[in-house]
Amino acid sequence: MLKGRENDFYSDNEQFIASVWGNTLGYNELRIDDNFYEIGGDSINAMKIINRINIEKNMELNVRDLLSNRTIEEMAICVENKQAELSNEQYSLIPKIEKKKLLFRFYGTKEDVFIIYQEA
Repeated sequence: MLKGRENDFYSDNEQFIASVWGNTLGYNELRIDDNFYEIGGDSINAMKIINRINIEKNMELNVRDLLSNRTIEEMAICVENKQAELSNEQYSLIPKIEKKKLLFRFYGTKEDVFIIYQEA
């Protein structure tokens, strides 16, 4: 369970990260501003947490990301930023096609029919 905000609203990423931290570090309840190292985190736990986030969220964070974002809130922002980057990369990977001649071949007639179309 996640606590620490007056309105008790937490993003899906914040809840997910709190769950991963809690399962890894043995907590049932965490605060949004708990510091990873102050609640018992170490480099081995950091690797476990990053590995779980990478698998579940299909991304490639590294331990350095956790070391520089030591609270659940900061780590959630890091994950959201990485998700946005990945979303932008997916669109930028689509190659632009060149304008060229297209050849259409029609079957079903006595003789094959070809049409050549030149894009402007």
